[in-house]
Amino acid sequence: MVKITGPLLSLHASGSIGETVTFSTTRGRAYAKTSSVPRNPKTAAQLASRAMFTFLTRAWKNISAADQATWSSNAERMNVPPYNAYLEFNLTRWRNFTPPSKILPPPGTGTYPTTPAQFATAVTRGVALKITSIAAGDLWAYAIFRGLAPGFTTGFDNLIAIPKPSTPAGHTEYLDSPLAPGTYYYNFRSILSDGKMSPEINEKNATVL
Repeated sequence: MVKITGPLLSLHASGSIGETVTFSTTRGRAYAKTSSVPRNPKTAAQLASRAMFTFLTRAWKNISAADQATWSSNAERMNVPPYNAYLEFNLTRWRNFTPPSKILPPPGTGTYPTTPAQFATAVTRGVALKITSIAAGDLWAYAIFRGLAPGFTTGFDNLIAIPKPSTPAGHTEYLDSPLAPGTYYYNFRSILSDGKMSPEINEKNATVL
């Protein structure tokens, strides 16, 4: 559990989110890092937190200087770099199943990709997933969720990955592997860069032999 002094994102936080990300302070400076224990998280919540942490870390490098600067006020109050403020804010939002944003405050007014289509194909020890779109709109990434029964509801703890789109139109591919034999069900949601997330797009399934 994260222990805070003052409202989250205003002064200081310590502890872990999803047993995956740890916030702490050293020499008067707060920081965030991946938790070292366990080394290979296996619970659904740990895997979901790790997937979001990985996405946010990689995404920060491609956020414009102007958008990164929107985190400065919170960062100054927390006595941390803007990156840490961005990371803590978005990981806390995701724990409440609220999408992340690259800017603060999140306006949530973007446009979803046009006509995304999804495909799930069984391969050796895994499932190859593909999402194609006519136009990306304000797409930041697609969130991929996995269930073990048809008609499952997407949620914080069944997120498995947020792969980066490979083309300007939003085409995205992801290999879910290794998997034990069985049938796996997938759903997808668009995450926009301003803190908005689409409804579930369409469920697909594949059977790994």
